[in-house]
Amino acid sequence: MLRIVNAFYSVPRNFPIALGFDFEPGMLADFNDKNEVILSNGRNVIGIIDDIRDSQLGQDTTMVSGKVTIWHERIVLQTDQFERSEIYNCFDPLFASKNALFTTFPEREDDPCVGMVLSPPKSTSPVLEFEYDYYKLRHLDNLINRKAYLDKRRDLRIIKDIIE
Repeated sequence: MLRIVNAFYSVPRNFPIALGFDFEPGMLADFNDKNEVILSNGRNVIGIIDDIRDSQLGQDTTMVSGKVTIWHERIVLQTDQFERSEIYNCFDPLFASKNALFTTFPEREDDPCVGMVLSPPKSTSPVLEFEYDYYKLRHLDNLINRKAYLDKRRDLRIIKDIIE
């Protein structure tokens, strides 16, 4: 699910898509070596997917055109495409997980920041509201004391595991 809260002056673009994988709106995209869209593994993110391909349900909004819609400029969105095992707080930086989902814990220490939490998921509203802005967030990424942030996230993850 992907819901636009504020698109500012953003306009999505369509890109050719690689074959052989399923995706949902709100997942993170990357390019392969043929400049086709694939799911991001966390190392690079070009934008947020706004189409669906689900081979089990037989849904594919890209079948006719062979292209996928990507939001890649400043935008505020809500999505259900995030790692459920993580803790989300307002203004936390977001990263891409190896599953092309949003997470507060990067797979590798040098993974880029891809968003900022504006409203964390709640039991009454299990969606994540965030801002995506490629250029602005690169500056945010540089301001993060990455080691302290990652140590804090590890501690929170350990505490959550103990409680559960």
